[in-house]
Amino acid sequence: MRNIVRFYHQNRKSIWLFLMIIFFLILMLQMFNYWVGESQKNEINQFENKTKEEARNSDSNISMVSNESAVSGEKINISNSKKAKQVIENFLNDCNQNKVEEAYDLLTEECKEEMYPSIDIFEDTYVSKMFLGQGINCSIENWIENTYKVKIQGDLLAVGKVNDEDIIQDYITIKKVQDDYKLNINSYIGRTQINKSKNKSNIEIKVLQKDVYMDYEKYSIKINNHSESNILLDTRKRIDSMYVENERGAKSSAYIHELTDLDLTVYGKHTKDITIKYYNSYHSGKKANKLVFSNVIMNYDSENRASNNPQVQEIAVNM
Repeated sequence: MRNIVRFYHQNRKSIWLFLMIIFFLILMLQMFNYWVGESQKNEINQFENKTKEEARNSDSNISMVSNESAVSGEKINISNSKKAKQVIENFLNDCNQNKVEEAYDLLTEECKEEMYPSIDIFEDTYVSKMFLGQGINCSIENWIENTYKVKIQGDLLAVGKVNDEDIIQDYITIKKVQDDYKLNINSYIGRTQINKSKNKSNIEIKVLQKDVYMDYEKYSIKINNHSESNILLDTRKRIDSMYVENERGAKSSAYIHELTDLDLTVYGKHTKDITIKYYNSYHSGKKANKLVFSNVIMNYDSENRASNNPQVQEIAVNM
């Protein structure tokens, strides 16, 4: 005991300094734990408030009713299904909340170029016509590959009774662009670059690209007429003389009712760009591999329709 007292008197300054340091560290640790706890509470409150605010703003019920292809019966994996639902849900909520810029940014560049070259056109022809800013109910169903059938209807609590004719249906295709996911909407599937050509009798036909929709395909074509005579690509007297053909031999005719003789005339020593639509509904198993003009009038006279002895050629471009 006497030794302990002597040790204390000899080292009391060091002992008290050590005790003060321990006390200070304990106090700092308690203050730090209190600060961390309050910070976490604030973050949780902010997250809950944000979630509640988003729920109030979106007021939507969006569900994935099937991840099995309605066409092929194949299933997409759960990860892709969740990603598809999230991207489509973000787009639909942005549209419904009139966040036009955010929704427009989710479109692919090809979709913008093909259908909505400006944000104003997108707002007027898509957002304003399909969304009322009220609650919505949406079902998402995998149609084929990365294309989904989306049914949109107003929230029964917000708009009252909804009839079948009030349900809006769209086909939305998801495309991965670098590290982001973008959308093709309004039944537009996407674009494929082709750049295949055929030269015959001083006529070069080049298929540049095709834009695929749910119900048809649209081909961009360049015709170089190196001859001296005018040509007519088709007389439009038969519905099956301009067509695309798939690897199984099935043919899809052109929309000849949308074309005129002037559209299909290429003057001698001239080049013409033309766009032609074909009846070819979207299906991953039906890929066109040949574009055919089977009734090309080589010596076409626009005044007399054709000479007395028309020279007819068939020009087919393998794709």
